[in-house]
Amino acid sequence: MRITKEEKVLTIITTDIICNKCGKSCHDIDGVNYEGVIEHELCGGWGSKVIGDGYQHQFSLCETCFMELSKTFVIPSLTHVPLKIYRDVKR
Repeated sequence: MRITKEEKVLTIITTDIICNKCGKSCHDIDGVNYEGVIEHELCGGWGSKVIGDGYQHQFSLCETCFMELSKTFVIPSLTHVPLKIYRDVKR
């Protein structure tokens, strides 16, 4: 015989992702997806004097802010071209 009890479970859901740089929503134009959003967690390594030893940073960037930031890179980021089937789609 099972003895049961009722429990309410709290579920945390994401309702939006906000770009840390511009402060805008990272939803796509339909307000459905988060296409192109970059979420990153960074932890200062052992003895880090810049970030801080063990300090953790978490941030989100929208596509526009990422592209602006990437233009400041001395060494460009690697860019991979989509599969051929996607390259042939007219935009």
